[in-house]
Amino acid sequence: MYSKDYYRAVDTSGQLSDSEQQALDRHCIEFMEANHADLSLLAVTSDVYKGATLSELARGYYEDCGFGYGPGKDGFQVVWDMDTDEVLIEAYGSAQDLIPQDYLNHVAEEVTKFRENYGIYGPLYASTRYLSNYLSGSGSSFGSSGADGAAGGEAADAETGGKGSGNTSDSNAAVAAGQSGEETAQAAAADARQVRSADGEGSDDLQLLSPGEAPEEFSLEADHEILPDGQKPDASLRVGEGSDMPAWYPKDTNTFPFYHDADAPRVVDQADIFTDEEEAQMEERLAQLRGQLAKDIVIFTDLSTHGLSHTAYADDFFDYNGYGIGEDFEGVCLMVCMDPDDRGWWTSCSGPVTMGLYTETVANQIDDLLYEYMVAGDYGEGVADWIENFRRLYTTGSPYSEEWALLSKDSFARFHDESAPRVIDDANILTTGEIEQLTAKAASLAEKYDVDVVVHTVLNEGILDRDEYGDLFCYFNGYGYGDNYDSICLTIFKRPNYSGEVKVNASGKGLDKLSDVNRSRLEGRCENIVLGRDYYTAADQWLDQTGHMLRTGRAPRSAISWHFFTAIEFLIGIIFGGVSLSRAKARMATPEIRENADAYLVPGSLHVRKVADDLVDKTVSRTYSPPPKETRSSGGSSSSGRSSYSSSHHSSSGRTHSGSGRRF
Repeated sequence: MYSKDYYRAVDTSGQLSDSEQQALDRHCIEFMEANHADLSLLAVTSDVYKGATLSELARGYYEDCGFGYGPGKDGFQVVWDMDTDEVLIEAYGSAQDLIPQDYLNHVAEEVTKFRENYGIYGPLYASTRYLSNYLSGSGSSFGSSGADGAAGGEAADAETGGKGSGNTSDSNAAVAAGQSGEETAQAAAADARQVRSADGEGSDDLQLLSPGEAPEEFSLEADHEILPDGQKPDASLRVGEGSDMPAWYPKDTNTFPFYHDADAPRVVDQADIFTDEEEAQMEERLAQLRGQLAKDIVIFTDLSTHGLSHTAYADDFFDYNGYGIGEDFEGVCLMVCMDPDDRGWWTSCSGPVTMGLYTETVANQIDDLLYEYMVAGDYGEGVADWIENFRRLYTTGSPYSEEWALLSKDSFARFHDESAPRVIDDANILTTGEIEQLTAKAASLAEKYDVDVVVHTVLNEGILDRDEYGDLFCYFNGYGYGDNYDSICLTIFKRPNYSGEVKVNASGKGLDKLSDVNRSRLEGRCENIVLGRDYYTAADQWLDQTGHMLRTGRAPRSAISWHFFTAIEFLIGIIFGGVSLSRAKARMATPEIRENADAYLVPGSLHVRKVADDLVDKTVSRTYSPPPKETRSSGGSSSSGRSSYSSSHHSSSGRTHSGSGRRF
């Protein structure tokens, strides 16, 4: 068993064309199937592996991508630093016994000669030819010359079609003999530009391409029949019960037919991490979204991936169980593995629309949100949130944006919604009690000054500009009093791993008070508190400052001035309170004496004895712990340091997917 999760030829600089990458990938797969040893090619720039050696990069990449043939993960990893032209070829598992290290070192020195005429493709393809020739017997004369070298060349001719293949015999002879110099480089370069013809079907005919010409496109899905709608594959094509693989897994991954199954469950909880109610709610929601979006969203959990990588298991479950909408099988599958030794998830995307939307930035955004739930064990709540994040991605292009963000003021009829909440905690950073207290204070200010006062916490501005986010939120969601929609709104942007940023927007009477100076003071003081992650205090003091501004026309200049005005108000309160207290005392009757009224006092001290506790309110606050950064990249695109991300890879079926995943 081996994984086809990722292209085995990856160029982090993006200079390889899609067709060149597919051709190299096919050669590596053919090498593996012929020699029972994997082969992976990685071209990088020096900045990709800062702080690590090429050897560390090679092993990390090989292991992270799930490369390797058989239980020993046998294979070869070629790593080429394109900045320094240093090449390293390492063997793992039993592959170390197949080719001597001195020959691998020789290949590493030779292949860079092919870059000048053939670009990135040349050295990578030359690596596959050198190693293939050696294992076929034609490279065993490495380092020799004369008659021995010629004999090696003749052996190479026999393996690759002989003199009837044009220049192939000469170039293979040169490679086999281990010759050096410009003549050898030119001859081998011709060989490095040869690819198998697309119609192939096992043919060994070689097509010689001119320099700069890309290999022909070919399809990896040619052997897969696509069944008519409503028709399902025969059960005999699956491994069934009693196999080491799950019962749904195909006996032959290369020929198993593709199909659409509208009746298949979209929530398959093999790991039993959801309650029955959660599973039913998710199933109902996914059915709604499937009808609205024409995209398939699938949730799959299991206790094991049966020896496959998370990537392969997620891809295969989606491909082989009738999921995906339309000809391109559009959709996404979230696979959660609950194996104690292999816990993590992978998001597998299928179809050009879904893959196009699921960029590395988006992947890390969605994975950041899911990570918090998963480490806390809130699986049902986390996956339900993940579903809504994907809904927003499909409808707005961002997991943070709601549909209103796409509306236009010019074509929208503004309205009043008195029942809408005035404290909206979409970032989930406030407790229930804090929301209630802020709501009461906002309502008091609104009633006193006849201006709608709104506090909104969000994770990200999505597709909008932060400066206009609050204004558009109020505009499209019914906030503001009267004909001029008098309002003032505080927006706290709280992204995972960041403390946040604040913006203040207003309209009508609120805007009349919100001069540039006042705006700067309101935002500056609030943001300073937000930087300390004390979101409730930030919002609470903003409301106090806003009340002062609505009353006087000026926001307090600084924390000192804010405390000064608060102190003045406090003193005024004491004066009026004292007068009121004096009047009240005059009207008071003499209180009755009660025994043990001072039981809470400790005699002879100022200490207070605890008598009893009363539970007044219960709230739960969740804090976000950012995931540890990973230092290695994988899957055809460099990682931002959080999730493993693949912009494009082949599943076992040959279909193309993208995706991302994380451990927890």
